[in-house]
Amino acid sequence: MVKDKLNYQALQQELDEIVFNLQSGDVDLGETVKLYKRSQELIKELEKILKKAEINIKELKQEKI
Repeated sequence: MVKDKLNYQALQQELDEIVFNLQSGDVDLGETVKLYKRSQELIKELEKILKKAEINIKELKQEKI
C-alpha cells in the first residue's frame, strides 16, 4: 500500500507537470501530442491504483461487519 501511495504521488506529480506545460501554450504541436498520450497513460495507471484502493477499502469494511 505504501508503494502504491508513493507511485500514485509520483504519477500525479508527472500528470500535473504535463497539464501545466500544456496550459502554458509554449509547447509545439508534436510535443503536445506526446504529452497528451503520456497523460492518458498516467490517467490509466492512476485509475488502476485508485480502483485497487477502493477494493481494499470495501474488503476492510466487510471484515468489520
